[in-house]
Amino acid sequence: MGRARWRLGVAMIGLAALGAAFLVATPAHGQVRVCFDRDGLVRVLAERFGEAVTARGLTSTGQVVELFRHPTSEAWTLVVTDRSGRSCVVFAGEAWQSDVTGRRS
Repeated sequence: MGRARWRLGVAMIGLAALGAAFLVATPAHGQVRVCFDRDGLVRVLAERFGEAVTARGLTSTGQVVELFRHPTSEAWTLVVTDRSGRSCVVFAGEAWQSDVTGRRS
């Protein structure tokens, strides 16, 4: 869990350096949600963490939910983008498993 928090912290610093970052408090859990313009967030996830989009979906309210994953590790980041193009890191972590049936591909 500590590594996921470290990754989120490094992402925050990298995107702040781009000048595109601002913080929004999540009232339900008191956690900090990190939001940026989508292009900046995608660039940092790719360059700093080697992550790319591996899954995408559309919510009933028109938000895009994307899962970014590293190709060889189990590191992942879940991002939600609103209609204005603002993307927020919702969760980041390790040990992502796409196949939960017990079979590894």
